[in-house]
Amino acid sequence: MIGLPRRPAVALFLSLWASVALGTEAGVARRPSGVAVLVAGGEADAKLLESAIGDGLAAKGLEVTFVPKDKITSADVSAAATADPGGAPTVLARVLLDLRDPREATLYVTDPRRGRIYIRHTSLDHGLDPVARESVLFVVEQSVAEILAGRAIGVLREEYQRGLEAAAPPPAAAREVSAPTTSVRAVKQSEWKRYQVAAGYEAVALGSNQLQHGPKVVVAAHFTRLRIAADLRIALPMAIAGGDAQAQLSTGAAALTAAWVLALHSTAILAGVGAGLDVTRIEPSVAGPDLKPTARFWAAGPYLRVFTEVERSFGRIAAAVGVGVEAHLLTERYTLETGGQTRDAFTPFRLRPTVAVTVGTRF
Repeated sequence: MIGLPRRPAVALFLSLWASVALGTEAGVARRPSGVAVLVAGGEADAKLLESAIGDGLAAKGLEVTFVPKDKITSADVSAAATADPGGAPTVLARVLLDLRDPREATLYVTDPRRGRIYIRHTSLDHGLDPVARESVLFVVEQSVAEILAGRAIGVLREEYQRGLEAAAPPPAAAREVSAPTTSVRAVKQSEWKRYQVAAGYEAVALGSNQLQHGPKVVVAAHFTRLRIAADLRIALPMAIAGGDAQAQLSTGAAALTAAWVLALHSTAILAGVGAGLDVTRIEPSVAGPDLKPTARFWAAGPYLRVFTEVERSFGRIAAAVGVGVEAHLLTERYTLETGGQTRDAFTPFRLRPTVAVTVGTRF
């Protein structure tokens, strides 16, 4: 008879411990470290995003595989969020990029192990420019980081599918009744782009050696190629003088404008027209003993405006520089009366060049 080891329990324990340790290491090694990216859209845009996403994820030690698609459907999204057969996923995440709409990119990031889907829409007002590419890359990297950290992203696949069912079109009879209303609403939503609020500084050449300047605020609504805006300018007080007579002018102006927008990637050129009204508070004063100042008074003057702007976008932030001309419809003249005689002390320009700088945000 062959004798057993004197410590069979110790030997068995060491054997089991080694098996568990090796199994754990193998499990870590089998942890998915790849990301599959499915791209539907123009070849040039797809190449730009492949380069950005590939470099960004490779820097994090992840293998990236790109698969071209003619289109991305809801079935593709659901399938991307489904675990592989056998419960051993081959990829950490699947990313689906739909670039077929030139105005908007739709991004789906799925976690197949947890069956979750995260959806993000990115505006392409200036095409797939560097800002848009950085926005897409940021969403992909942050979502993958969340998955790596074991956190849940987006919604469950079942919730996504229930949302699709709720948004499904009504029966044919119902569609016939509601078609006109639905069509009008769809057109309005596709044309309406965003609001914009900006603040800046504007200078107006009021007359010879007289520059009126001060802060301004602009509120705008952007359509596809049209911007409608309202702006308010509060000029700093300025002094005018004629001989021994002086006056301090405090002016505020408000205007409505319409501009055509020509977008060139992240830079836009605008050309527009508008109409406005400036209101000035005049406070006269005199330096000579023979002169008597008049009481303070108000004056209002309507004007028309033509202008052009160059705007540069940095995500939601936009900086613009604009030049234009204001054509004032009424003749303004500040006069001085001495000894029964009247003479002009200051006559502002009828055509007043303007320059403005603004920085704003879109929402």
